[in-house]
Amino acid sequence: MNIWEERYQNESFGWDAGTFTPGLQEWCDSQTEVFSNVAAVGVGTGYDLVPLSKVAKHLFGIDFAQTAKNRFLELVKPSLNTNAKTEYLLENFFEYSPNQPFDLIWDYTFLCAIDPSERQAWAETMARLIKSGGTLLALIFPVVEKGDGPPFAVMPHAIHALLADDFELISCVAPQKSHEGREGKEFLTQYRRK
Repeated sequence: MNIWEERYQNESFGWDAGTFTPGLQEWCDSQTEVFSNVAAVGVGTGYDLVPLSKVAKHLFGIDFAQTAKNRFLELVKPSLNTNAKTEYLLENFFEYSPNQPFDLIWDYTFLCAIDPSERQAWAETMARLIKSGGTLLALIFPVVEKGDGPPFAVMPHAIHALLADDFELISCVAPQKSHEGREGKEFLTQYRRK
């Protein structure tokens, strides 16, 4: 059993806000484009699949905790936009090989959950999974100087540097709305795959 499955089984998942991310909802509401192939990584219970289902034709939630998937099926799947074909995959993000690259990948609490020593592999995997011209949308959290994790502290400039070879930074802004207690500790970043 992996540590994340154990945490879900023990109901020790304080990162789970019980609803979708306000900054993602704002972004999705502002979109006029519908993306063909979209993924959310480290999706957990999958609340963020609700706003993403409004901008996707085919949507994949990727995690590797079966209990998280069970929670998704019970709590979230009934709320999805039925126009989006949605699949919840139990996969290791670093080893996952989709049939085709993604147009858009969303990451909120996956990057801050992995050990900082794995961040280079995270950036390389994102480059492998996102098609040229595709979008990496990440809510960088927690933006603090130090922090034992998970969640591990994340600074936007460090993530920009990690992605610079394969991605162009489009925007990096503080979202207008955040989950309670996370205000001022997040930046919504959008990158285009070169």
